[in-house]
Amino acid sequence: MSRPMKLFVKDVFDISKTLSLIVNDEEEVYIIIKQYAENPSLRGIFVIDKERRLKGIVTRNDLLQWAKFRIGACTNDDALILDKINRYVYSTTIKDIIHSNSSEIYVKPEDSLTSALEMMVAEDISAIPVVDEEKRIVGDLMLSEVLYAIVEGAVQDSKKQ
Repeated sequence: MSRPMKLFVKDVFDISKTLSLIVNDEEEVYIIIKQYAENPSLRGIFVIDKERRLKGIVTRNDLLQWAKFRIGACTNDDALILDKINRYVYSTTIKDIIHSNSSEIYVKPEDSLTSALEMMVAEDISAIPVVDEEKRIVGDLMLSEVLYAIVEGAVQDSKKQ
């Protein structure tokens, strides 16, 4: 059995690139979703305010719900709440579909990889924003990067034995 690895976000994410779409909270929802749809290599959608601070994220589930309501794919099994319907059907700006309480879904470079992974699991997201002390986005951390770091660590441990 290998020993647990002590890795930090800064050990894994690439600060030289951010592959998520970073958008102003007042931008039109249709334009943002079109940009996201046209570029499947984008990791996520992170929403910022005028001071470029993280306001929240738009998750895969938010996009699925938005699409579902837009095309009228609701069924009788759906527990429809009027606020939820209004949120997706009448959304005009991207801030209208930001994931609930997602302004607190982020990690900092000095955070442990364990805490980043726990937040990703709890929120069911595969990309999480990495922010500085002022909550300005400095990068993004992808699940694949976390998995790669874990596998590489395990391979290195097995070579040492």
